[in-house]
Amino acid sequence: MILSAQSSGSRVFRNIASVFIPNGDMEAMTSKMARAVTDTCNELPFVNWDRFVDCGRIVVAFGWIDREKDNYKDFVCVEVSQRGYVQFTTSSAKYSETISDIYVKHGRLSPGTHEPCQRIEGDGQLAEVENVVRIRDAHRGEI
Repeated sequence: MILSAQSSGSRVFRNIASVFIPNGDMEAMTSKMARAVTDTCNELPFVNWDRFVDCGRIVVAFGWIDREKDNYKDFVCVEVSQRGYVQFTTSSAKYSETISDIYVKHGRLSPGTHEPCQRIEGDGQLAEVENVVRIRDAHRGEI
């Protein structure tokens, strides 16, 4: 399965590190940010939203997409800025481009920025990653 992405994880960590205030507390979510996150989530009615991290200048929300064929779920992780712009990552081959198209339509994402996400399993450059999810071979029932 080819997965798709719209953000690099390292960007999330840089943003998280930049929003702590000197006493160690985080800034409270503004009503404007709450509206941006709510609208962004509601634009994807096929996602069951689960959790979020309020990082001050950004909020990272994630949820799940039900898969009909195998009863598994695909994840969606959306990083929302104060201005309502997004970056996202998903494991859904079915909905990846749809998510991108929806966010482009709403002006949250630039056209043509969709990037494919790849499995770690089978990638020669990442062969030394020890804990890898192995997908069963559908024809032989093997892992």
